[in-house]
Amino acid sequence: MAELVSKRFVQKAFKVCILPDSYFKDYYLFKTGSPDLASTDFFEVVGNGYVLLILSRKLTDKEESYIESVVGYFKHYTKTCRLYITSKEAMDNGKLYYEIQNYDGIQTRMVFQGEMAERNDDECAETIVKEITDLDEYLSRK
Repeated sequence: MAELVSKRFVQKAFKVCILPDSYFKDYYLFKTGSPDLASTDFFEVVGNGYVLLILSRKLTDKEESYIESVVGYFKHYTKTCRLYITSKEAMDNGKLYYEIQNYDGIQTRMVFQGEMAERNDDECAETIVKEITDLDEYLSRK
């Protein structure tokens, strides 16, 4: 899903970087005083871009904990952070979504059709790209 979204952004002239699965763990280590334990490829996300969290599966408790710990930093270092749920299985991360929405103020967006529907990657990717390009256009007019 991330590759499909990034491909569509590139086609619209957005610069895109796909972060590895270990990114939140490395970010957590970097921010909590253990930068020597982070991957040697780690770099901090800063600037005026967007951070999109695209979840298509149930996270492990450890993954959920890392995301919960660092997602607030993204609001401070980027213009905006968005969380997208692209499957019914990803809905099982409810506690994380509650924390992110209520404490970090990042709105969770569902981009799959209906509660029991199968995911359509093309439609999900198109929805995400359209929303961010519309947001970017809106913010650039301010």
